[in-house]
Amino acid sequence: MRRIQCYDAEQYRKTGCGRVSVEIQIEGKKINEIQEEIDQMKNFYKMKNRKWRESLLSKPCESPAPEYSPGSISSGSFFSPENQEKNQMKEKEMKKEEKKEIKIITSKNFKDLHLDPNTGNTTFLIGSSKRGKSTLLMNIFKNYYNTKNDISVLFSINSHIPLYKNKKLIKCNKFNEESEKLVKQMKYINYKCENKYKFCLMFDDITNVRYNNLMNELILTYRNSNISSVVSLQYPNLLSKQARGSINNVLFFGLNNDESIKVALDSFLKSHFSKMGVIGEINQINFYRKMTDDHKFIYLHPESGKISFNKLSLN
Repeated sequence: MRRIQCYDAEQYRKTGCGRVSVEIQIEGKKINEIQEEIDQMKNFYKMKNRKWRESLLSKPCESPAPEYSPGSISSGSFFSPENQEKNQMKEKEMKKEEKKEIKIITSKNFKDLHLDPNTGNTTFLIGSSKRGKSTLLMNIFKNYYNTKNDISVLFSINSHIPLYKNKKLIKCNKFNEESEKLVKQMKYINYKCENKYKFCLMFDDITNVRYNNLMNELILTYRNSNISSVVSLQYPNLLSKQARGSINNVLFFGLNNDESIKVALDSFLKSHFSKMGVIGEINQINFYRKMTDDHKFIYLHPESGKISFNKLSLN
């Protein structure tokens, strides 16, 4: 006597699913006879299982299986029709709110910055090359710092390009020790004159600012000396963590890789996207890409939590 195991299908041999175990008599039998008996046994159980499956599938279902919707866990039955209707209504309301909140404002002149008139202000522009940062930088200068009472200085390697042509804008093609002396002189002047003058320092793709002590002081404390700063960089981490935590206004343009977007999300946008119903890192990255493509940008005022979605008009 020997116990033989057979399977409903060869693919179930490794998992053990569909296994049938029976005993057959092998004493006094030839190999061919034993194999025939095993084959008959296999065919019998295959037909038996197949008939059972067919009868199970053909049996009518008493009630249709409910569809699962995200967030359907609530009091009462998990699959109750009442909970499903409530959840569907909530999802529709959330979608309506999201559609109302996410509006892209197309404008050539951006005039939504929250600036304190009694002190200096800090503005941070983040985005990869060719996304519109420099255009918006000059737009901010013309709308906010191009008055008789403002003294504005631009630090940029490309300060010679036509975009920066303006009689009231002082241009420097680098930020070095001489430039730092200029910044310290501005602070000293307002110290002696009780903040009589309004200074604005603009930095366009100056990459040596992260570990520059004066740059950190400019953002953290120099605004109390009526010195504003507008910093435009291609990567969020090029500005120190403590400086990023003291920015008054942040404008986000398109970023070319997920790593840069993650830094922007973790530093500024994650909680705001979550409140809007965009949950999960992948969804937030995709949402950021969608809202910053084709010269679109996101404006955030961290203090008030105001966020808006805009697009540069390049006509």
